[in-house]
Amino acid sequence: MPIPKWLESLRDFINGRPNPIDAWTAIRRAGWSESYRCELSTLDLPSELPIHEAASEFLTRYGGLTIDVRGEVTLLPVECDDDIEHILDARESDGRDYYPVGRIDDECATCILIDGEGNFFLYIAPPGAEAPPWPVTDFKAAIRFAMQ
Repeated sequence: MPIPKWLESLRDFINGRPNPIDAWTAIRRAGWSESYRCELSTLDLPSELPIHEAASEFLTRYGGLTIDVRGEVTLLPVECDDDIEHILDARESDGRDYYPVGRIDDECATCILIDGEGNFFLYIAPPGAEAPPWPVTDFKAAIRFAMQ
């Protein structure tokens, strides 16, 4: 089975650090295996946002995991509930169907979004600022942000 692009990116980033760890080990420690499947019905999905195929596929394959790579990356849409209104506004203003798939546990509590084409974005809402979601080249960029 080929390695998913986001996981390959995570592996490459982690293995570039001093004292590298194997990304597959980190993911497996979080409970992932090739047979892992998350039933969407077990997740608390935002009722305000219709889920699209890219989000559904990603969450079915990786939803519910908490990956500990210096900080936590939690792959649960509910983790972004506080930002749903901002995400809705960004969807309208940008014309993209952003959907929250998780959160990076950092000082800003950064949401990880995916659009209908499978592109990843980070949403950081500093108090009092309205900034659009920030495109990232891949999941590696999201993890690199979490490591800072």
